[in-house]
Amino acid sequence: MIIEKVYKASNEQEKSQRRIAETIISEITKNNKFTLGITQLAEKSQASQPTTTRFINEIYPEGNYKLFKEKLNEEIKTYFKSNYEKNNLFDNKKRMLLDITNTLEKIDDSQIIKASDLLVKANKINVASLGGNYSIKYLFEHKLTKIGKYAMLSLDWHQQLINLNFMTKTDVLIVISYSSDKNEISKIIEKALIKGIKIILLTGEFKSKWENEVDICIKIPSTDAKFRSFSFTSKTCMNLVIELIFREMLKNILPEIDVVEEWKWQNK
Repeated sequence: MIIEKVYKASNEQEKSQRRIAETIISEITKNNKFTLGITQLAEKSQASQPTTTRFINEIYPEGNYKLFKEKLNEEIKTYFKSNYEKNNLFDNKKRMLLDITNTLEKIDDSQIIKASDLLVKANKINVASLGGNYSIKYLFEHKLTKIGKYAMLSLDWHQQLINLNFMTKTDVLIVISYSSDKNEISKIIEKALIKGIKIILLTGEFKSKWENEVDICIKIPSTDAKFRSFSFTSKTCMNLVIELIFREMLKNILPEIDVVEEWKWQNK
């Protein structure tokens, strides 16, 4: 994905390339599109045109500058939807219902069963997520601990990464990431792969470099943009998938009767 490559370059590349990447991001943020010619981009970035051309070729080796701009603008339309002021209650209800229905209809039952089996057999479970997905992470961990599973609790992504040091091939990493392309998430997945830890990825319906690397990749249908200020149906749809996995787990891990009694919260 071009946008992710540009964003990564704005943080990690040498000074001149970083300025070019920052200029591209600035233009996208300001205009919600990218229209600069190669000469304009070089001038605004205070970089030479050959340096700018080399940078674009590294970011998008599949084509020329014109194709780079076309592809970038396609991604912008897909990833940065807004128009919040134009929405209305009826359409919002209809969209939510449609996304929920699509999720339940499109989910592969065999993947749900496979994910459940991995979690039932796991000694330790590390749930990794960032930002708004913390709420989903917390709810899933809460469910897992209620049936006696060892969930490695932490909201800090560094700790989620450190948790992998104490995990083995008998454990499972669950990654909750709608885009699955965040740098922090990638570092966690990369380390888990090196250690041979089983990975369940819950993500959106986007092309991901990890989908063929992890043990299970479950893509959640949602009309939310890939990168957005607010999450509307993606979190709800993620929760639906987690509920399906958890209920499947209950076929093999039934709570003890005393646990059930404790959770009744009866006043005596």
